[in-house]
Amino acid sequence: LLAAFIIGIGFSIVSSFVPKESALGIWMGTITLYGWFALLLTILSWIKTDGKPVFNIGESLSKGVMWGAVLCTGAFVVIGGAITSDACGIKAGINELLNPLFGQMNWFIFMLFAVALTSIITNLMSNLSTGVVIITIVAPFVVNYIDAGINPSVLGCAITISAMLGMLTMSAGAWSPMLIGNEWVDSQPLVLKYGGIMVGIYIVVAAVLFGILGYIL
Repeated sequence: LLAAFIIGIGFSIVSSFVPKESALGIWMGTITLYGWFALLLTILSWIKTDGKPVFNIGESLSKGVMWGAVLCTGAFVVIGGAITSDACGIKAGINELLNPLFGQMNWFIFMLFAVALTSIITNLMSNLSTGVVIITIVAPFVVNYIDAGINPSVLGCAITISAMLGMLTMSAGAWSPMLIGNEWVDSQPLVLKYGGIMVGIYIVVAAVLFGILGYIL
C-alpha cells in the first residue's frame, strides 16, 4: 500500500514536468490523478496475499466511507452553486433588501456587518458560495469608502477569510459532515458550543483589525 501511495504521488510530480502537448502529457491529462489512483487501487485488488486481496474494494467502500457525509457534501455543493447563480435571483433580492442600510454607514460598522454576515452564512452554506454572495452584495457600496481614503481590498480579504470559518452545521463546508457526522465521536455538541464561541470572538476581533487595516494600507 505504501508503494502504491508513493507511485500515486509520483504521478502528480511527473505530470508537472511533462510537456502538456506531448503524447505522455496528453495521456496523463486524460487519466488525471484521480483516475491514476483508481487504477492503482484496482491493481491492488487483483494482487492477493494469503488468498486475500491487498485492497478489498467492496469492504473499503462499505465500511471505510461515510456515505451520508459524502452525499450531504455533494448536495450542498450543488445547492450552493444554484444559490450563487444569477438565474435564481437570490443575490439580486438580497442586494435590494440591504441597499437602504449601506448608504452612509460608518466604515467600522460596515466591516462588522460584512464579517458577521459572512461568518454566519458560511455556517449555513458552502464557503465558496458565501464568499461570492457577500462580495456581490457589498461591492457596489465600496465606492463610498474609497473616496474617504480607505483601501477596499481589505474588505475582500476580510470576507474571504471569514468565509473559511464554516464548521457549525453539516452544510458549512466539505469537512463539516465528516466532523459532525462522525459515528465514533459525538462531536456536534462540542462543535456548536466551542465553535460558536470562537466564531463570536472572531467576528469582533476581525471587524476591528480589518477596519484599522483599511485606513493603514
